[in-house]
Amino acid sequence: MTVIVSIASTLTVAVLAGFFLTDKIISFRRHLVENIVTLADVVGINSTASLTFDVPETAREILGALSVESRIIMAGIARTDGRLFATYRNPEFNGPPELAEGFFDDVRRWFAEPSAWPARGHVFSPSHLDVIRPIRLKDIVIGHVAIRADLGPLTRRIILSAAVALLLIGALWGFVHLIAKRLHRSVVDPVLELTRTMESVSRRRDYSTRVAKVYDDEVGMLIAGFNDMLSQIQKRDDELEMHRNRLEDAVARRTAELKRSYEQLKLEMAERSRIQDQLTRA
Repeated sequence: MTVIVSIASTLTVAVLAGFFLTDKIISFRRHLVENIVTLADVVGINSTASLTFDVPETAREILGALSVESRIIMAGIARTDGRLFATYRNPEFNGPPELAEGFFDDVRRWFAEPSAWPARGHVFSPSHLDVIRPIRLKDIVIGHVAIRADLGPLTRRIILSAAVALLLIGALWGFVHLIAKRLHRSVVDPVLELTRTMESVSRRRDYSTRVAKVYDDEVGMLIAGFNDMLSQIQKRDDELEMHRNRLEDAVARRTAELKRSYEQLKLEMAERSRIQDQLTRA
């Protein structure tokens, strides 16, 4: 019973933890996308003049403001024909080199194959997030902003959430185990004691045995009913024993009376025989 309760509770908590982790992952990813898209749109708005007047130095300065966001690995501003206008690389990024080096190749591939562009303007990879946003000037697209963000911090937050969830599962499992043991003491132990008493009564025929009643619950009612049944059986046996003793006493008295009558009859027969002998001699 303890194992069943523990397994059922653990599965329930595991399912809840799975939903919790899934919600956290979706929430983290959504917030990251919203933040990077907002930064890309801000860069795009501030870069319209640089693109219009062909001033890449200003665009690079604007991209340099992305250094406030440590998760951004690379960023670039491209013209509508796919040529890079300005680029940015996080000088503090110490991740895999190919994560940064392949970014502009992906940007060129996106412009060379428009069908390869992410439909929602962003795409997740196992290690990074790529966002591409248009730069508009009076509803005319004059370029694009592409940003690659590192998913390392996001992964660490997910791992931390998973660790918290595992600790929560462990704590809840321990709590459930304690409850199961308490349930075992309050339900299973009295039932086992009742079973042992039933076996003892059935083997020894000792109906004076009683089971201790601990709680006034359903199990306590069962024990009370069992004890009442034993009391009735014991009362019936006592009455039968009393009737048997009375019957034995009556039989003994009747036997004694019959024995006395028999002795008296023998004496009378002997007397008659003696008198008959006397008569015969007379």
